Amino acid sequence: MLGGAVGVVQRYWMSPVIVVGLVGTVVVSGVLADIDLRTFRLPNRIVGPFAAATLLWVIVLGIVEQDGGRLAFAIGAGLLWAMVLFVLNLGGLVGMGDVKLVVPLGMIAGWLGAEALVVSIVVSVASSGVVGLLLLLLTRNRERPAEVPYGPFLALGLLVGMLF
Repeated sequence: MLGGAVGVVQRYWMSPVIVVGLVGTVVVSGVLADIDLRTFRLPNRIVGPFAAATLLWVIVLGIVEQDGGRLAFAIGAGLLWAMVLFVLNLGGLVGMGDVKLVVPLGMIAGWLGAEALVVSIVVSVASSGVVGLLLLLLTRNRERPAEVPYGPFLALGLLVGMLF
C-alpha cells in the first residue's frame, strides 16, 4: 500500500488536488482489500463514504480543471462498471459490496482517462481469473469450490491503472 501511494505521488506530484485524492484512494482501497480478504465483506460504512467523497473529489476536479466532459466520463465510467458488476451479481459471481466499490474506483479510473479505466478493468479481471483458476485446480476434489474475494483485485487493478 505504501509503495502504491509513493508511486502515485511521483506520477501526479504537479497537481496537489489529484495527489490527495489518489493517495486517499490507495489507502482506503488497501484497507478495504484487507477487510475483504479476511471477511469476504466490503462494509457499507466504508464504501458509502468513500463513494461520496470520490464523487465530491471528481466534481471539484471538474470545476478546478474546467473539464465537464472528463467529469461526465468519470461519473459514467463508475456507473457503467457498477452496472456490469450488478449483472454479474445477479448470477452470483460477485457480491454487492464489489458492485458498490466499483462506483468510486470507476470514477477515479475514468477521471484518469480511458486507458487507465481499461487497464484497471483488465488487471482486475485477469488477476482474479488467474487466482480463481488456480484455486479451482487446487480444490477440485472438494464439493464446493473455494471463493475468492474480488475487492483486492479491484484495488490492484485501480492501482495499476493509476500508475499506467
